Formats: sequence, C-alpha cells, structure tokens
Amino acid sequence: MAQGVRGRLIGNTGHLGFEVTWPDDVPAGLEGLGWSDVVLWVGGRRLWTSEEEGDGDGQGGPVRWTWVDLVEHLAHAWPFLLYEENAPFGLVASGPEHLRDPALLRSVPDRSPVEVEDAVHAFQQRHDLAAGLQGIWVTPVWLVREGRTMWVRADGRDLWLPLDDVRRILESFVDEVLGHEPVGESPRGAYVLRAWRNRAPGRKRLLRLRTGLPWRVIQDWTPGERDPEEWWGDPRSEDESPLMAAARLSAPLSLRTRDKIVHAIDILDSSRTDKLDGFSSDAEAFLAALPDMKPYEQGYALALWLRKRLEAGDNPVNPERILTDWGVQVQVFPQDLDDALDAVACWGGGKGPAILTNGSGKHAASKGGRRATLAHEIAHLLVDRNRHLPLVEVFGGSTPLHLEQRARAFAAEFLLPREVAAREVARHASFEAAVRTMRTRYGVSAEVMGWQITNGPGWHLLDPKEQNRVRRWCRPWSSMVGGRASDGSP
Repeated sequence: MAQGVRGRLIGNTGHLGFEVTWPDDVPAGLEGLGWSDVVLWVGGRRLWTSEEEGDGDGQGGPVRWTWVDLVEHLAHAWPFLLYEENAPFGLVASGPEHLRDPALLRSVPDRSPVEVEDAVHAFQQRHDLAAGLQGIWVTPVWLVREGRTMWVRADGRDLWLPLDDVRRILESFVDEVLGHEPVGESPRGAYVLRAWRNRAPGRKRLLRLRTGLPWRVIQDWTPGERDPEEWWGDPRSEDESPLMAAARLSAPLSLRTRDKIVHAIDILDSSRTDKLDGFSSDAEAFLAALPDMKPYEQGYALALWLRKRLEAGDNPVNPERILTDWGVQVQVFPQDLDDALDAVACWGGGKGPAILTNGSGKHAASKGGRRATLAHEIAHLLVDRNRHLPLVEVFGGSTPLHLEQRARAFAAEFLLPREVAAREVARHASFEAAVRTMRTRYGVSAEVMGWQITNGPGWHLLDPKEQNRVRRWCRPWSSMVGGRASDGSP
C-alpha cells in the first residue's frame, strides 16, 4: 500500500466507519476529486478493501478512488436516505437486494412487473452506498431508515444504528473529502459541491416522501381549508407525524382504505401509559440481552417472559383485557376495509395508544384471529415503540419483515405456548380431542395451533396423516413465521 498522510477514522469500526488516508501524490488530472484511500467498516468488518492495495496480511488494503463520486451520490440520495422508509408500492423483503424477486414484482395490483422492477431498481440505486462508485465494484451497503434507526445491511448481515449517528458519520465523511482539497476548483468538483449544499428537499417533496402519497392525494385528504403541512405535520421534523406514518405504512392497501386509516387516527384521543411503559421498559431490556437470536426466536422468548410477568402459567390469556388494563384503547373500524388489513395500532404523536381492528380482515374477522391480532400488537407495543415503529403499526401494511416475524411468533407463543400444545396432544386419546381442547380453552385459530404444534415438541407425536393436516393449517403464515416450518413444511 502506498504511503500517505494518515487521515482519521470517521465513525467507528464496530458499527459504521470510514478510515481515510490521503496519498502523498495525486495523479495528474485527478486533483480536486477526493483521490484517497478508504476502508469502509461495517459491524466490525473491513467491508470495502482492495487486494491490489493490500500489504500481504490477507485482509486487503484500502480502496483508492476519487471519492467525490460517493459525495455526489450522497447529495442526490440524501432525502431518500433520511426520509424514505418504504420500498416502492409498499413491497417488503428480508433485504433490499431481494426486492426483485419475481413473485414480488408480480404482486402489485394494476402494475406490470416491468414497471415495478423499474421502481425497485431506482430505490435500490439510491439506498446502496456502492452505487455511488461508478467504475469499480465494492460490496453493496444498504441504508434504509426504519423509525429512529437506520437499517444497515451488507453481506447478508443486519445492523440497526441510531439514525442521527449514521447521518453524522456520512456528513463527516463528506466534510473530510470536500475539505481536504480545493474541490470547487475543478468543474466536476464544483458541481458536486453545489449538489451537496443543495441536498435538502423542499417541503412538498418531503411530505410526498414521508407519506408515500402523490401531492394531489395529500391535498384531497386534507380537511376543509386547512394547510396540508398544518394537518399532516411538519415534514422537516426529525420524527414524522402519526398521519404520515399511517399513510406510509399502509402503502400496499387501496387508497380508500388508507384514507379511512389516516382519518380514524386523526380523531383518536391520547391517554396515560404509565403501566404499559413499565412493562415496555423491562421488555426492551430483556430483548437487549438476546441480540443474536433470530426475530421469531425473540418473539417466542418475549412471549414466555410476558406470561411469566403476568403469572399466567399455562393458563389462557386475554389480550384485550391486558391491553385495557395497560390503558390501551381497543376499537373496531366502523367501515368495511380491505381484507388484507387486520389492524392499525397508534401510540405516538399525541394519539392513543389505541388498536383499531378490521372486522373484515382475513385474520381479525374471526374470534381466534382477532385474539391473535391483538396479541400481535402487544408485541409491537412492548418493544418497537421507541426505535423501529415510534408512532404507528399497520398489520397488513408494509411494516418491516423482521418486526412482523417477531410479532407473529410472539402472538402464537403468547396465546398457546409450544410446550402446552405438545402436552395437549400427548394427554388426549385422539388428535381431534386435543384440537377441540386447544380451540375451546385457548381460543386460537387453526393457523396458530398449526404453527405451535409444528415448531414444538408436539410435532413428533403426530402420525403422517395428522402432520399433513397440520401443514395445511400453517400455509397462511408460511412466509412470516420462522422455525423448522418457515417454508410451510417441517
């Protein structure tokens, strides 16, 4: 590796950091373009390195490049990195790199797969740091805002870092590149400098980004003669408003249903949450000790923790009674809405906490499904309010996949622990009798029962015919719940 003037580590190696070294000499024609050596650290790993610049230690050396390229990319992508939380059309995947899955591209009503793919490609370009380096290949690093955090994904690994920390690191890197040389003296450098200085979007564009709605719809939904910014909230604020969050998270639903959701939240009252806050604080501390668990494993563990806190033992629980005791309003939407919507929960911005279930929802329409829906929202209330979902959750919308996996697993384990399901199967003379007991005593749907039997010790007590029957119950949640049956089969 060529010698140079040691710069500084911007950020930190354990989370996100740029290690910058400025070479002694700059090749002719590259003056003012940020020619330097950079190593990008993500999660304790040297992610962007160059074998050509390595020193034989097997780790690879820094990437030597004109780093105004990345500054230009950040300047144009800045509004999207800070304010765009949804993929196009509300698509949800385990990582941005999976958004081009053919099944996802075909899943958007009234849109051709080609149109959806074009929108997904644009989204991927603006949320991938590597897209800013034209001419060389480096590992993609995805940055997507998620509430008060930034989801950082690289090489199939995920980090959730405080949004403000990531913003400061990126701004400090840009300051380092633009401040080291007289960048503005070259035509390209002057263009990049202007782009960076003008990166802040206007209010109208910000409101479109934060709601995921066209400006025409924003105006149509704003009551009477009120100013859109007054009703929806200031889009430049660090936190979005409940109305913005509801509009954004309901993106996969029809405009009619999204309109009803937004206006239902607008008229919600607020209430004290002292008791809920106490449970939530303890639940967050409990989960913080389980960082290496998969989302569904965290959901199982959290459910058993809460059952223990409530001294429920192996007895049935009543989610609605628990929520009411915590000061959470539980209501039913008065209108028939899209059946893909099961519930909307709101807990911030002076609204709620409240849960509004959809009587037409494909799960919430039944008694057992409504119990599972309320249990699902308990999980979000306990551990997602302060970071990932600070305002609203839409069950049936575009809530991040890992949060939904955790909440679904929590709901199933909270209502019917896997060990309890296994004991019911073991102690009854027939499988039919066990099923009747679980449905009657624990008030669960076939889906919940199926997952808890399949993913627990009760599975091996079934004969092949009974196992095939249980597999069919699991299919409605096959893409959402982890464990041995994550693809719908044991």
